[in-house]
Amino acid sequence: MDIGFIGTGGISEAMIRGIVGCAEHKETVLVSKRSSERSARLAAEYSTVRVVDKNQEIVDRSDWVVLAVLPHQAERVIERLQFRASQTMISLVAGLEIAALRRHVSPCENICRMIPLPPIEYAVGPLPIYPRLSEVGSFFERLGTVVPVDDESCFNVFSANSALMANFFEWTAAQARWMEEQGVPSESARCYASAFVYGLATLVNQAPTEQLQGMSEECLTTGGLNEQVLTESRKMGWFEMLRPALDSVLRRLQG
Repeated sequence: MDIGFIGTGGISEAMIRGIVGCAEHKETVLVSKRSSERSARLAAEYSTVRVVDKNQEIVDRSDWVVLAVLPHQAERVIERLQFRASQTMISLVAGLEIAALRRHVSPCENICRMIPLPPIEYAVGPLPIYPRLSEVGSFFERLGTVVPVDDESCFNVFSANSALMANFFEWTAAQARWMEEQGVPSESARCYASAFVYGLATLVNQAPTEQLQGMSEECLTTGGLNEQVLTESRKMGWFEMLRPALDSVLRRLQG
């Protein structure tokens, strides 16, 4: 199964590294020449990665085609391409719904949307897929936690929630900055902050669904340090501010 990527941005690079490096996919991976530095780097590192000049050539030579261009470019790019009925199309384009994809890639009917995040490079992280395509789900189980989705409106909710990545990185960096301001060496602060969030994320990942909403309360001791910070954060409206931001992103995705 040869896989072609139309669009070679950061998330495509992370996927390719996961597919070839972690999943040990041995067949050809085709990448667009447009992002020349990135595509050349991937081809230099992996013998199965081939750089292709034109998008139509990627489509012609691929069994699976991954669409990974910017939302405002997507329809203009794919409406110029000719697909085959036997192919599978995987779209990473935020906000571009299945109905629109079908109009442009006919006669290809095996179409799904996916939301990979950068940690796919290391075979971790969520992978919502809509609609359920068993062969796609089976393949990507090697690269993260596949979340099959039966309703496109729910898929858009996952897409909106993925917009929290930058906040997460900034929150982690802010911890390290604060520790540095208190005199902690920068490398020690970075090491502690990154291990801190990794450790807590591991606990969340292992927790049963019904336990998630109560995990913060389980950390609390009356009059303790965690209680102090959580109480002050709630007073400042930290968690209430999250909802309008996500609501706004979801409205944008829904058009």
